[in-house]
Amino acid sequence: MIFCITSNNLSSKNIMTYSDNFVFSVIHSENIAPSMSGSKKHVFDIFYQDGMGIEEEESTGDMKFIYHPVNSVEQALTKIFDYLSYYLENEAEKAEDLRDEIITICSCDYDINSQVCKYLNNLFSDNETDYKVSNIYKSFKIPSTERLVEILKKSLNTEFIYSDDSVAFGYAIYKALDGAFL
Repeated sequence: MIFCITSNNLSSKNIMTYSDNFVFSVIHSENIAPSMSGSKKHVFDIFYQDGMGIEEEESTGDMKFIYHPVNSVEQALTKIFDYLSYYLENEAEKAEDLRDEIITICSCDYDINSQVCKYLNNLFSDNETDYKVSNIYKSFKIPSTERLVEILKKSLNTEFIYSDDSVAFGYAIYKALDGAFL
């Protein structure tokens, strides 16, 4: 199972003090019918600055959108941590080896990605959990967001991938990783 965390471009040296229209997306899939292979519903949890005026997409047959208005980047990241922790605790009980199969990769804009990973990993460490969020840029030795976009375009055979839409960008990364790991 893959969790992909993305954000819009947050032009700030310290994202914890950023307060101007932020969006974080967490994308993963759920089995619709566990006995049928390939029957997945993609879940998009979207954490956005309260009052931003986000147009909420309606859920469709294979896509589910859940919106979470928050007051700060820190609150968004803490809620993402709570969400991941809950999933790890509850889903890992269903299968002993599931925890080893859960990959959480952070693919926010290159300039802030390390801060997001560090914050989430510190929360996991503070809660005495050995789980880690991976930095896509360091894990795959990608030097920039632009290079990641180029890799995704080639991998998914499309020219229509843009990093400024965090939900669509996250979905493209999720699809590329899903094909690579599963």
